[in-house]
Amino acid sequence: MSFTKEHAEATAKKLKTKPDNRNLPKLEVIPLKDGAHIQHQIFCNGVEVVRFGIKHGSHRNATHGWIARRFGIAPHDMREFANCNMSIDAMIGHLMNVGIIPTPPRDGE
Repeated sequence: MSFTKEHAEATAKKLKTKPDNRNLPKLEVIPLKDGAHIQHQIFCNGVEVVRFGIKHGSHRNATHGWIARRFGIAPHDMREFANCNMSIDAMIGHLMNVGIIPTPPRDGE
């Protein structure tokens, strides 16, 4: 099964969710119409950390597998996130682990 337009739309919506862990940053998602695409800019603490586009005219089952690469994650895991089998906390933790979101300094550093 591929990562589809429907998964991409669910991902954009889910990224707006506030994490349960208060030590994790909340992401801000800003959709921008850009020609044939809607670009989703993802910000963390005011800094753009990732961006992906969803084509307007594409079919619901059209593949959008490149989006997973933008997040440094396997398409299967990205589907798990879109399908609510991975929490926003786990996704933010992953983005920190791969360096897309900077890890906040620990107390005393």
